[in-house]
Amino acid sequence: MSAFPVDIAEQMSQALEFLQTDRDDESLQVSLKLSSKGYSDSTIGKGGVRVSEGDQPGSYFLSGSIALENSDGEGFGWFARDDIPEGTLLLSELPLAHLYDEDMDAVRLMAQEETGMIETEATESELLTQVIIADAESRNDDYWISHLGELHPRGEDYDATDPEVIHQKCRLNILGFETCPEMTTYQQVFADLSGIGLYAKASGFNHSCSPNVNRFAIGTCQHFVTNRAINRGEQLTISYFEHEYLSSSLAVRRKQLESRDFICACSRCVDDEKESREAGHTEEEEGEREMTVLPEDLNDSLAVATASQRSRSEMCTELLNRSFRSADPQNRQVLGTKALIETLIWLAVSELQLQNYDKTDEAWAAAYNVITENMPPNDESLALCLMHRTAANLFERNYTMANRLARLLVRQHSFTFGLSYKLMRQRYSLEVAYLAQSTLGTAGGQNLDKRMNLVWTTVKRAWLLETRGKSVTTPAAELVQD
Repeated sequence: MSAFPVDIAEQMSQALEFLQTDRDDESLQVSLKLSSKGYSDSTIGKGGVRVSEGDQPGSYFLSGSIALENSDGEGFGWFARDDIPEGTLLLSELPLAHLYDEDMDAVRLMAQEETGMIETEATESELLTQVIIADAESRNDDYWISHLGELHPRGEDYDATDPEVIHQKCRLNILGFETCPEMTTYQQVFADLSGIGLYAKASGFNHSCSPNVNRFAIGTCQHFVTNRAINRGEQLTISYFEHEYLSSSLAVRRKQLESRDFICACSRCVDDEKESREAGHTEEEEGEREMTVLPEDLNDSLAVATASQRSRSEMCTELLNRSFRSADPQNRQVLGTKALIETLIWLAVSELQLQNYDKTDEAWAAAYNVITENMPPNDESLALCLMHRTAANLFERNYTMANRLARLLVRQHSFTFGLSYKLMRQRYSLEVAYLAQSTLGTAGGQNLDKRMNLVWTTVKRAWLLETRGKSVTTPAAELVQD
């Protein structure tokens, strides 16, 4: 594992600085710059670097280890030109056009005024279409004519000035972006940095329910990283929807793809369809058995409850018992992965506030296991679990376990986000401050600083031990899942 060729730490710095300023009506605009580190045959590939640095729409870094080729029955797709190691950055890209969630209401109003359809709420792809049309009208060049040609479907004749053509290009290629969505501080801190974008190079990734490439975002910039070793000639795939839904039933997964013009026929979907057919189950029946997200009333109740009330919540306890301990296989896993992780994190945060550090660690360990078993390798949530487990064991004064977990955190973070202590320190700076403050109640000052320093001193020591004179190895094989 090595550092990434793109300076992602600089993007994180830009995001944190933006969040700490008086933003008024401005939106975060990150830049894409190459790092002074991270260059090797494995990260760049035999084809060399293809890059367009800067903060302009469409700026990108593209590994020479991948090539866009025609894929049987799927149009074009990205394929490996070489054997590619796990944890390799393949693509970093700024969108051709984007729309932050917080700006959608304003664009929706503009769309209603343009179309006169006041009672109809525009979809996300329709809103992004309005952004592109407005930008195209302000230009005197063929910018959008050339860039729309890069998007699926490629190689077809079309009128780039036709709003319906633009809308279809948006609908079929749109990708959401979120900064640090796994954080417990996401809603309070990072939620404003979420939205939708149109990415030319990334549109070449086809979908699979067993993807071999993960993606994460800093601001509008999307980064695509292999989550396992890739063989030469193998197609590179991503998930078009959240990883939490990948463990869901076939019906739930297909529902996530309703806006796309295809039915997923990856090997997993084919096997699931055959299994359901042999068992005599319909897709609707399969989907009804799963609670994909927490009920809104339960989520609202947990949000306003005290830590003590959440810790003793019978609703959470019953749901978790049926998911983990039910003797009846038909009742087991009543919660979908997303709802199950949300419930465990609610409990972990509550136990932390009550200073029950052993129970905090237990809840985060359970969340780690759920993610490992049900989501693609090296999901960004895994590093968060290890960060919280490290802190909980430090506060419990279980230093041996804390040091071990910190080393696993370094490994996991490196495979997910690249080998960068600066990025790790920045990414979790607000999260560590939050969890340290949560254990102190109204106390603060020097005690808060001591707790934060304890966490970062432990992580820094682990970083030095893991990276001194040897390559970082994957954490999954060594972590005993308690």
